[in-house]
Amino acid sequence: MITEPDRLQVFAADFLNFYLERGLGSLTKKDIDLHIFHLISRIEQLDAKSNHQMALDFKITPTKIKTLRFERNLKYQQEIQIDINNEFFKCLSKVKLKKIGSNNWIAFNIENTFVREGIKAKLKRLNHFSDSSFNAEIISLDIEAFSDLISEMYNNFEIDENLFNKLNVKAMDTVMEKDKEGNITLKNLFKAFIEGVVTESGVNTFSSGLSFLTGGTNDILSLILRVNNLFPS
Repeated sequence: MITEPDRLQVFAADFLNFYLERGLGSLTKKDIDLHIFHLISRIEQLDAKSNHQMALDFKITPTKIKTLRFERNLKYQQEIQIDINNEFFKCLSKVKLKKIGSNNWIAFNIENTFVREGIKAKLKRLNHFSDSSFNAEIISLDIEAFSDLISEMYNNFEIDENLFNKLNVKAMDTVMEKDKEGNITLKNLFKAFIEGVVTESGVNTFSSGLSFLTGGTNDILSLILRVNNLFPS
């Protein structure tokens, strides 16, 4: 699997140090397999691959890959420094919006168990719960929960209403909910965008167009303009 000489040397040196560190013959087969999986994943940058693709690479089942990935993330999380937010924003490129009755729902697929459980933990802290009853890898949220989650991931970015004037945005005062202090919040900005997209689409299930979100504050400017285009004055 690792073919380049330089990478093979890195693998051999790292593995030998790991194997001898605790004493010759003291590691279990599970410890060895997990560390080999970790080294290959890191050296060959396999984290972006799906479980199915990695199963083909390692010649094991996707279920075993899921387990190895989860255990690797738990054991080596400080070394890997998985950024749950970044992984979440990658998933938004394939987000689906579902309209069920009068309610709007966001659904997205997260194969990585470690990242998925991290998202669920964030939701729990925000007093929300996701629905994964249909498929464990698919998280479904109502718009209220999704908007809270997004806002938290942008560190509850405070929106300066002067920004609307600079951008020549006219529609905000008529379409945006405000908090008790009369401020437009990031949470309500997301809600307005989703509700506007749902209304414009007119169908029950469709791609939401959230691929422009990357987690950076520049996304907020784009979001404001998109909301304004959905609700022209």
